[in-house]
Amino acid sequence: MANFEYKQLSEINLEQEFFDSLKEAYPEFPIWYQRKASEGECAYVLFNKHQQLDAFLYLKCEGLDENYSDIDPPFERGIRVKVGTLKAISRGTRLGERIIKKIIDYASESEISEVYVTVFDEHDHLIELLKKFGFMHWGKKTSTRENVLVKRLDFHFDDQNGNFDIYKSYPLVNTSNVNYWVLGIYPEFHTRMFPDSILTNESYELIQDVSETNTISKIYLTKLECISQMKRGDIILIYRTGDGLSAARYRAVVTSICIVDEIKSIFDFQHELDFMNYCEKGSVFTTEELSYFYRSKKYPKIIKLTYNIALRHRVTNGDLIDHVHLHPRYWGCFPLTKDQFGHIFKMGQANSNLLVHV
Repeated sequence: MANFEYKQLSEINLEQEFFDSLKEAYPEFPIWYQRKASEGECAYVLFNKHQQLDAFLYLKCEGLDENYSDIDPPFERGIRVKVGTLKAISRGTRLGERIIKKIIDYASESEISEVYVTVFDEHDHLIELLKKFGFMHWGKKTSTRENVLVKRLDFHFDDQNGNFDIYKSYPLVNTSNVNYWVLGIYPEFHTRMFPDSILTNESYELIQDVSETNTISKIYLTKLECISQMKRGDIILIYRTGDGLSAARYRAVVTSICIVDEIKSIFDFQHELDFMNYCEKGSVFTTEELSYFYRSKKYPKIIKLTYNIALRHRVTNGDLIDHVHLHPRYWGCFPLTKDQFGHIFKMGQANSNLLVHV
């Protein structure tokens, strides 16, 4: 399984064919690269199974003294995250979404509310994906005629029906007029879906997550009946169930916060191919597993989620019992009150700027 790695630029061979297009588009790129390498700068990189680069992402925090005269119209003074260099070779994977999550996670954990990226017109698929997740066209970079797209992490969007747009507003979580749930996921599947949610209760920085499966949208199959009661926009706390290594009081933990996008039944799909097309891109299950699930109807409930927040501090089963006073009949799936959610959110030491009330 290929993973993103956070490497010093000096460790990456600039003579690889991967960088040829960057050198073509930006003749000054090798000079810039060598300067940043000598300064000890790092970038996120992804290698394929042949040990060739598939992605390169360099992020930079900019301060109040940054010069934006090359952007039309120029930015006002402020603190921003700049996507300094981005290139990816997509082979029908969800690599673009993984990169966008990496960018937004970096800004969120740096507590910076604005991110911008420059993209040439011909990269229309990337522009479309960026706009899906709330990047807006700002203007042009005068020297290269690249498009400048900006995302504000403190700004939410409404969809065409006037409802909170969970994709464009990502990673924001709307807490008004929604229901709250706890959803239990067995350790094996939890590790696949939320690999950055490590089993520890120590403070932890999300930007160090390097997992291949850390995408924004998720699809999960289950037989839990409570799934049918959920609706788009509802908030779900992901609960990693116990693994039997010791008492669930210590090993079962709330790790993440998701938003419900869509609920479906496996019986909505008349053909296996339709089911596979719906699930395959967003699911952590293998093709063989999905085929078995469709034929056996073992897990008939399908839930599509956005993965918004990984808790910095994992909230244990014991915490839920002792401090939130939760005593559900079944820990696999149950509703919460808004106050209970707020208590768990606070215990999880998540970034409160990511909650909105609209």
